[in-house]
Amino acid sequence: LELQEVQASSDKGEDFWRGRANMHKARLATKNAEIEALRQGLAAQPPGAGNQERAIANSTLSKAVADLKSFTDEWNRFQQQARERKVPDAWIR
Repeated sequence: LELQEVQASSDKGEDFWRGRANMHKARLATKNAEIEALRQGLAAQPPGAGNQERAIANSTLSKAVADLKSFTDEWNRFQQQARERKVPDAWIR
């Protein structure tokens, strides 16, 4: 007798939940990589770099960090929704 994972008590199947989880994780990874690149770019600016260039870089970094927080909040809401619908953890990990 082979045991099969029981379908979640939701209107969506495994492909939906895995796809959404992968989309969220990809957005987080991309944004984290962008932030790291921006931080490295700021650190690499020569001491005499123009104030306008530094201000633009800092503004871009601040927006990226805010975006990351928003994406993280979306991921947390997605995980909560999956728990409420009893989606198997394996589908979203």
